[in-house]
Amino acid sequence: MMRSSAFCGVVAYAIYGLLHKDRSQASEAWLEFYAECTCGVMFYASYFLVLMRATPPLGSSAVKRLIWAIDMVANPRGVGTTWQIKNLPPFSRKDPTYVPSRYNFIVQRTISFFLIYTMLKMFKVAHAEIYLASLREGDYNEYKESIIRRIRDVSMHELYIRAWLPFNMFFRTWCIHECFHRLVSAFAVILGDDPRRWPPLDGDIREAYSLRRFWGYGFAFF
Repeated sequence: MMRSSAFCGVVAYAIYGLLHKDRSQASEAWLEFYAECTCGVMFYASYFLVLMRATPPLGSSAVKRLIWAIDMVANPRGVGTTWQIKNLPPFSRKDPTYVPSRYNFIVQRTISFFLIYTMLKMFKVAHAEIYLASLREGDYNEYKESIIRRIRDVSMHELYIRAWLPFNMFFRTWCIHECFHRLVSAFAVILGDDPRRWPPLDGDIREAYSLRRFWGYGFAFF
């Protein structure tokens, strides 16, 4: 009852925030983004309020129950639980049962963190020096919102702009999420956690050959 009441409180807070947001200084696009973020918090509340049917081990002390609760909140994919997500990515595509040793896990995650962080920095430079530098006046006007009805008039420059935008969003998001996940997982295993509790965050991109599989395998953490 307490958790259900807390969830209703989050929903009420989200609705209140949407209704009372100061619209005087915000554009329509920013208000839409704010609404999406607020709804995201509301939907994610089922995780951080631990609404799943789970109880701590019987006879646990107050400290162990607190640690158990924190573990539930910090494990939205349900790794090692009965509600584990369906398409949890394995450590090895060839051997789904493979789990690296603590030493290999720490070394792999640390090296991959620095590699992805370097990629992110290089991408930000390319975004500023190549993409932003190539923009022209009128690239984002209302006339260019539709592309199908004027396909004969679309230039290669406009196709480049449209191709870059989704790539920019997904690649940057992937790099940021992967950096945090690999760094935190390496520290967690250094402090004594089990590597099997930290499977890869994203699935194999080769499995994302349809829209359903893209979200179900490629970005499985959603």
